[in-house]
Formats: sequence, C-alpha cells, structure tokens
Amino acid sequence: RDIPCADLYGYPAVFGLRMHRASVLASSAVHWIDPTTIRAVNAKFRAVIWPRDRILSSGVVQRKYRDEQRNKSADIPLWCRHPDQTIVAEVDTRCVFDAA
Repeated sequence: RDIPCADLYGYPAVFGLRMHRASVLASSAVHWIDPTTIRAVNAKFRAVIWPRDRILSSGVVQRKYRDEQRNKSADIPLWCRHPDQTIVAEVDTRCVFDAA
C-alpha cells in the first residue's frame, strides 16, 4: 500500500520517516550515556532516507562544564549521515552527571 501511495504523490519510492532516525539516535544515546543523566534532547531533520540507503551514526562529547548549580554537565551531539557526508538527522543532548 505504501508504494502505490508514493507513486500517486510522485515519489520514486517510499522514504524513511525522519522521526525514526532521530529516535534511533536517541536510543543509541541511552546505550552510551546513563539515561538518568539526560536532561534535554533536541532533534533536527535534514534529509530524506530512501530504501537501501546506508546511514552512518556517530556522536562526540562536545563540551564538559559545570552548570548553574555546579553539577558536572556535558553537551553531546549525535548525528547520522549518508556516506557522502550529507547529514540526515542531528540530536543534541544535554546531560547532568552529579545532580542530587
């Protein structure tokens, strides 16, 4: 049913929903980072994913700092890209590690 719908609206194929990619990134964050430390998640969608596209995901600790309450905090962006480096989705996370 999806393929006839894509044809009807002029798309060459069905395409991946962007929110799915952001949820995959957020899920990887909770496997890498203690989920109880995550205080904010902000997703940005940049490109469409087509069938058989290969997507590469990664992330980095961008900044470590003390927040207003002097808690150890970090900003950790995650992203997924096509092999040509086109960003598909970005998820920015803010974490607090020693909050009471």
